[in-house]
Amino acid sequence: MIQGVYEYCGIQRCGKTTIMIRDLICKLLPIYGPENVLSNFPIFIPGITCLDNRSLIEAIFEIKRKKERHKVILFDEVGQELKARGSALNKVQTEVVNFAWQMPKRDIILQYCSNPGNSADIILRLAAWQTIMPTYYHAPVRADEYITCAVLYNYELWIAWWTIRNVAPFQNFFSTTEPIE
Repeated sequence: MIQGVYEYCGIQRCGKTTIMIRDLICKLLPIYGPENVLSNFPIFIPGITCLDNRSLIEAIFEIKRKKERHKVILFDEVGQELKARGSALNKVQTEVVNFAWQMPKRDIILQYCSNPGNSADIILRLAAWQTIMPTYYHAPVRADEYITCAVLYNYELWIAWWTIRNVAPFQNFFSTTEPIE
């Protein structure tokens, strides 16, 4: 069964969100359904709930408080809201990232995009089962573009390489020019 926390990490415009949407469509929607998906960016699939950053964090608190199960949470640019920090003074942030450890027990998937380095909270990064690091390869014909991914299996301590071809159709389900707020 698919479960846990997944980090999509890389520089800007490397295909993080494209791969996250591909994983949502190919692996998660057949199991969870769009009515159980929350996102902080517009996904053009009917039934998915799209919220701003603050509202998504509040929705995560509601899921935790109500002990809800069977959800998918997509958090693009997580470093904007759940930043790397040197102290545990932000209680809201601490509660959200600590909940990541409980998500697999409730059949909740968290997929988030981050930038390399200190962009995301360290607790969130430690909870990630996999870190997917994509590289986008442009081609003269859009249908020939592809993405390679280094996939770090964080707990098993091994790495795999994926090549995902025909990525253009997945880019029609979201807008790369929409700001994350």
